[in-house]
Amino acid sequence: MSEVLYIQGLGEVEIVNWGDFVRKLGFLVGNELLNEIQDEALKMRLFDSGRYVRGMRFEQEGENLVFSNDAPYAPFLEYGTLEFGGSYSEDSWPVPPFSKKKDLSRRERERFPRGMQPFAPYRRVLYSEERVGRALQRLFG
Repeated sequence: MSEVLYIQGLGEVEIVNWGDFVRKLGFLVGNELLNEIQDEALKMRLFDSGRYVRGMRFEQEGENLVFSNDAPYAPFLEYGTLEFGGSYSEDSWPVPPFSKKKDLSRRERERFPRGMQPFAPYRRVLYSEERVGRALQRLFG
């Protein structure tokens, strides 16, 4: 199957193997988004040994890009701990302003969710129209 595209500076271009073109384009987009996610993790200083950033990858499943990480602690950095997420509710949070958890009364500290807060570097990029747009702009300038 072939398609004809208009490419600025080249005019009309016939893409003879459309499936292969889509696969290669998906790889380029996925790679650029992965670079953006890695930049976010480094900016947030989510590294010690480098395994988390090295473990970031993506796969193409049809026309979808699936991002993952093989570091055993990756889900906790993305989603926080179960205890933190499970205890989250509006009445679990102290009323601002306060500067540090230690400045809260004992009773307020007991109501504060325990566990690790999510850092969410993947979602900070993939759910941000601005960040995705920036990655695509670098590709297609």
